Amino acid sequence: MARYVLHRLMLFLPLLLGTTLLVFAYVQLIPGGPVEAMLGVHANPTLVAEIEHRYGLDKPWPQQY
Repeated sequence: MARYVLHRLMLFLPLLLGTTLLVFAYVQLIPGGPVEAMLGVHANPTLVAEIEHRYGLDKPWPQQY
């Protein structure tokens, strides 16, 4: 039984990594970026820059992930 549980956990880890990578890539590929998608089409550029800095979205993709 313990062997089965360990095997299932070992299969779960790559699935979890793959899922988080796909969701991260999807959010990054939204036209205009995630902040503009949250704020809408009338987003103030100053506010967009502030929110991107606050949440680290102005950093390279590997650091964001």
